[in-house]
Amino acid sequence: HLIIEGKTCDKGLQVISMNAGTRANVIPGFAQVMVEKQPGLAEKVNALDMGFEVKAEEKEDGILISTTGVLGHAAMPEHARNAIGQILLVLKELGVQGDLLRLADVIGTTSDGKGLGIAMQDTLSGKLTASMDLFRVEKGTVSAVIDIRFPLTAGQEELLGLARMALPGMKVSCDACRGGHYVPEDSELVTGLLKAYENATGEKGEAIAIGGGTYAHYMEEGVAFGASFPWEDDMAHQSNEYMRLETLYKNMRIFANTIVELAAE
Repeated sequence: HLIIEGKTCDKGLQVISMNAGTRANVIPGFAQVMVEKQPGLAEKVNALDMGFEVKAEEKEDGILISTTGVLGHAAMPEHARNAIGQILLVLKELGVQGDLLRLADVIGTTSDGKGLGIAMQDTLSGKLTASMDLFRVEKGTVSAVIDIRFPLTAGQEELLGLARMALPGMKVSCDACRGGHYVPEDSELVTGLLKAYENATGEKGEAIAIGGGTYAHYMEEGVAFGASFPWEDDMAHQSNEYMRLETLYKNMRIFANTIVELAAE
């Protein structure tokens, strides 16, 4: 998690307050910001065509701007749409300056880390992901948390240095950093799990790398196994998260086969 700290600017659109996001590993599907009152500003916002839902309401202490995205897991940003990034793009359109403009330009709604100079990938673990999932503006201060899932071949200090270069004048620090976890595909554990899966489903099993920090990290040789399938909608961390009964029953058969394959004599 990158912790970004900055300040609001006394030029351009004045942002009064913002409190968006609930957890550092959840891409927010809704965000709001309070800005100073300006004649016709609410009408201007409501007439914007940004490619996503945005609306403005005039309140007693300012104009409340809100936008709706798609909630999702930070490890799989391709299934979500970040409402914080959308709000920043709206503020940019309205003339915000300073660190808020910088974050809109450098990150916005992107999730590949390119603007931060950290876009990278490797063969074993795939592409880096970076999503801005918490954002606060209060009493002139700006703070954000960026959730980063980085490849096995990357390092914390390397990423931190590059991000600092991309955000001059802002404080960039690291919190809760954990390295990658890898178990070879030809290990006894993984080959046994794939065999159990194939015996229970009749389909070819495949090992993949994901950005999620699962229970596997707490075992020297452990991998996450189950319980969803690639042809199903990914509902992790989304509203009305569910599992189909047929999926649950199929998992029961797979896990039973796994116990026999790995533990039986």
